[in-house]
Amino acid sequence: MRSRLWAVPALRRTGGHVFLANVAAPFFEYDPVKNTWQRRGFEQGVGHDKNAVIDPKRRKLVVGGGGEIFVYDLRNFSRKSGATGETSIHSARYPGLAYDPVSDRIIAWNGGADVYVLDVDTMVWTKRVSSGRVVPTAATPNGTFGRWQYIPSKNALTASMRVSTFTG
Repeated sequence: MRSRLWAVPALRRTGGHVFLANVAAPFFEYDPVKNTWQRRGFEQGVGHDKNAVIDPKRRKLVVGGGGEIFVYDLRNFSRKSGATGETSIHSARYPGLAYDPVSDRIIAWNGGADVYVLDVDTMVWTKRVSSGRVVPTAATPNGTFGRWQYIPSKNALTASMRVSTFTG
């Protein structure tokens, strides 16, 4: 019998710490210098169909998708749930989530021309529709995951939908 670990990871760029939450276990933090995992308290799992990103300014881990949104404060490891505004992105399976340091917002995408902007201070989503001539395709059935990324050198967000298959 095969088992699956449904996990939501996020990397903190300063210090390289990795934060991990999954459906059946509490929240953990990995310290690459000490090569140790530390339990960070959350006793309930995060559920399926989610992705995560860190807001480095506020030191918060934003977890969204599968009909929910959670925000974990990485300073005291408390958890809050819920947001208002254009929350349809919550229903996406494994949406793309990225922190944009220029707008100081979390930007979410799940295919197509629409992006969703989260103000973490107010927990309000705003939907923005692309005015470009080229509309990206729908997200893959398995979700966007980390294919939605902020590129600092270009001050741009990009979605990479190329999937490679390896045989061996």
